[in-house]
Amino acid sequence: MDGSSAQDTAAAAAAAFDFKLYRYTPSLPAAIVSVAIFAALTALHTWRILRARAFYFTAFTIGGLFQTIGYCGRIWSHFDTLSIGGFVIQAILILVAPALYAASIYMILGRLIRTVKAEHLSLIPVNWVTRIFVAGDVVAFTLQAGGGGVQAAGTLVLYEAGEKIIIAGLFVQIVVFGFFVVTSLLFHVRLSRNPTVTALKGGTPWRRYLYVLYATSAIILIRSVFRVVEYLQGNKGYLISHEIFLYIFDTLLMVIVMTIFLVWMFPKPYAIISTLPVETLVRWKASEVGEKPETPGKYQGGALSTRLAAIRGSFILVYVAVIRANRTPRRRLAVYNVGTAESSAPRKDRRAELAFGGMLFANLSGLEASVDVISSRRRQPHTEDTPIATSDPIPSADKSLGAGVSPSRIPAVLTPASHTSGAPGLSRLQSSSNHDPATPHSEHLSSSAATPATVSSLIRAPIANAPSFGINDLALLHHWTVSTSIDIFKSAPVDSLWQVTFPRIGFEHPFVAHAILSLAALHLAYISATKNSPYVVEATKHHEQAIKGFQDASNNINNENSEALLAWSLLNIIYVFSISKQLPDQDKRTAARLRRDRVLGMEWIPMARGINAVLVPTYQYLKDGPISSLITLGNWNELDPAVSLPEPVDAQLCRLKETWTTNNDAKTYDEALHILRKCRMYVLQFKSMNPQTLAQWGFNRDWAGPLTFIHFVPQEYVSLLHQRQPPALVLFAYFGAFMHALDDYWFFEGWGKDIVEVVDDLLGSYWRSWITWPIEYVGLS
Repeated sequence: MDGSSAQDTAAAAAAAFDFKLYRYTPSLPAAIVSVAIFAALTALHTWRILRARAFYFTAFTIGGLFQTIGYCGRIWSHFDTLSIGGFVIQAILILVAPALYAASIYMILGRLIRTVKAEHLSLIPVNWVTRIFVAGDVVAFTLQAGGGGVQAAGTLVLYEAGEKIIIAGLFVQIVVFGFFVVTSLLFHVRLSRNPTVTALKGGTPWRRYLYVLYATSAIILIRSVFRVVEYLQGNKGYLISHEIFLYIFDTLLMVIVMTIFLVWMFPKPYAIISTLPVETLVRWKASEVGEKPETPGKYQGGALSTRLAAIRGSFILVYVAVIRANRTPRRRLAVYNVGTAESSAPRKDRRAELAFGGMLFANLSGLEASVDVISSRRRQPHTEDTPIATSDPIPSADKSLGAGVSPSRIPAVLTPASHTSGAPGLSRLQSSSNHDPATPHSEHLSSSAATPATVSSLIRAPIANAPSFGINDLALLHHWTVSTSIDIFKSAPVDSLWQVTFPRIGFEHPFVAHAILSLAALHLAYISATKNSPYVVEATKHHEQAIKGFQDASNNINNENSEALLAWSLLNIIYVFSISKQLPDQDKRTAARLRRDRVLGMEWIPMARGINAVLVPTYQYLKDGPISSLITLGNWNELDPAVSLPEPVDAQLCRLKETWTTNNDAKTYDEALHILRKCRMYVLQFKSMNPQTLAQWGFNRDWAGPLTFIHFVPQEYVSLLHQRQPPALVLFAYFGAFMHALDDYWFFEGWGKDIVEVVDDLLGSYWRSWITWPIEYVGLS
């Protein structure tokens, strides 16, 4: 009996561990074809890596090498299905290869974020994007490879342990990949809503790169899920027992991944992002100054030019070459005309001390700089015999920059001598400003802007580490002075506030200067009436700089920066209203959704209401300052709609109460209605006010009225509006009609009609009778 029992136990154990290396004979033709395909794809990727020096993609190529060797192991196993060596080679290398693909995919996202200058839009700090995902990938790789090694020991206990380790590694890979996809999608959405300058330029097809990442990530996820199910079924499972599933859900999918990256990701060999930042490339090239000058143009080709071609668009300061200019022969320096993209902002200690007491004016409009010209200006004073370097024309060069200066005539570098009388650079600027076709209000230029007292008040001691502004920025400032500033309110008595006071604040607080220039560029884009105007790119670039400065200043609100913060806030509101008409087209579905969110104030209403954060702590100081007229509303507190004269529109407003009589939020709607009626009353009084009294009111008159509604309305109403509750939308339709009265202002143009149209579309025919007057007033009937 004891012998029989021992035999039964042994038989049961053998049945429990019915392990086989293969439950089929590996296909020789399939393995050979796989080896050939993976070897060819790996060779092509290797060639591209070496050609473009894109070594961050090495892990991807090693993954292809693992696939090639792994399928060689299957060829071995075809001839000897019991060989442990062939089985281990194919099992481990084919299993872990996708983890190496994933490592390079993770690196691409971080580099793409930097390329489009959208670090602020990333869910994870961009410096940690690659580290976090690659670290997770290393864990997944180690678990899978380690589990495969444990299985190779050949015992039942170790095989089962190795199987669990592999499954854990695959789950880690799935989780990391899922988080990666979420991070990528969120970045995609944010960048679509708030495109950066680089994204708007279109030089980097970031959407295509993201779609490639989505596609390849989804494919690898499918493969990982297949592998999890395969291992969960065990050695006798259906999937592992049929070779066809391996070639469908692993081999074929990985071939597709490698092909996608080869064909769609890099139309120019790995041109997406160089492994070196722009500054490093410039230092690399500048370090070669002085070597073999007999070979002009030697360093303009090859891998370096490939990198520069991918990032050319504006300039950065080639500080190394300039510093070495005095000890480098002119003949050698002539080779280095380096055009680069905006890239990351150059550090302050890298700025060459050139014009305006040490400030370098670098062109910011996508033109090319010449180090030879910069260095020659540094070595010798400008004279009439020394020509000023001119830049290449940009798109729409026939349009005025607002100062009557053709882009092709703009000097790339403004030298100290350019400030003296008779300097060619400024003489052209000054002579042309008298007849600018793009500035219809220039004849109304406030006289205060030209007085000696005003000019002297703008002169300040040089600000340490002041940012550099280019000649194009001077043209934008000129346009602001003669056109934009007097087209905001269109009233000579108060134009000097925008024309003189705001620039003075900007001279002391550069983020306000950037806001002014961004608005001037948008005004030029509006005047040019061309789609995808290059001025929009300029506006967006300056706005990004303005936001950074505002964020820094808002961390410490005090009397010294309160005027600047308030000025920026007002300029930013105008910018938000005006930029919406200039954004590139989206697909119809996305465009409709974004238009609804934009019109209903998902972004601009919080911005407008956020001015309180500046006003509350410094109100007393601002009230006694030069921009006090911006924060006074005259007799606003004395107005009472209940005792106003009968007025048809006010009667329509009062009738709206019937729509929320039984609503739980009736109190909120009543308060919003009261403020809306008060806004209407506030604006109407100016029609009958005598000129003397009107002049004393200063700034806040016509277009301050409707925006006052946004400022004073309760926050509960704003929440109801964004929830798209019908009574809130009905009130907002009337606000849109009041905004339509301001359609003559270029930045408000079309907004009132858009608001009423969107509200009508959301409410439908049932509520249309309640917004009949707004519909008729804006001309939708």
